[in-house]
Amino acid sequence: MIFGLRAADDKFTETLADWQTPGAGLLGRVFPDGQPFDWGMSPERLVELVAAKCDRVLAAGMVPFPSIKPNPAGLLAGKLDVHLDLLADYLATIGAYLTVWHEPEKPNKIPGVRNNPLEQAKLWARTYTYAYKRIKARAGDRVQVGPVHMEHHWAPGQKMTAGAVAEAWHIPSGMRDFAGLDLYANVGDPADRLGLASSTPYS
Repeated sequence: MIFGLRAADDKFTETLADWQTPGAGLLGRVFPDGQPFDWGMSPERLVELVAAKCDRVLAAGMVPFPSIKPNPAGLLAGKLDVHLDLLADYLATIGAYLTVWHEPEKPNKIPGVRNNPLEQAKLWARTYTYAYKRIKARAGDRVQVGPVHMEHHWAPGQKMTAGAVAEAWHIPSGMRDFAGLDLYANVGDPADRLGLASSTPYS
């Protein structure tokens, strides 16, 4: 999947079309308030914030596609299990896509790691995988879960994906229902600009 622009008006938007699987229809990107979240937020409040944005997408006739940002330390310690369970229950009732820490390659984005691209990739992968297993066990195929990477960090020479770091971002096929790429470009850019998608860990 490649996301990031609407061809109709040549402007960035939270609405996206899946270019590679036309049968999926339109997905509405959902960026809930209150992110990142940890155990200080109640599970019910998390669902409330996600639902508030999903309702707008559903009203527009699109499939909601939220991005959540759970605190890695709390998640991996099991402190956010109820949050994930209630979120999975809600998303299963509406049918949705979900990603965890979209565009994780941004330097120092993931709490708990500073100035270490390899450790950031490893921590994100553990965080994503934990959430994937918990959500899928609860919601099954009603919720499609996968990573969404950031296109320009996969250009040659980018430190966040250089050498061994590139492989650390890889999520095995059994732990993702799709792989996405946020593309920051304008309609009409040369085709080789779009070719960066082939440099991700899923090429």
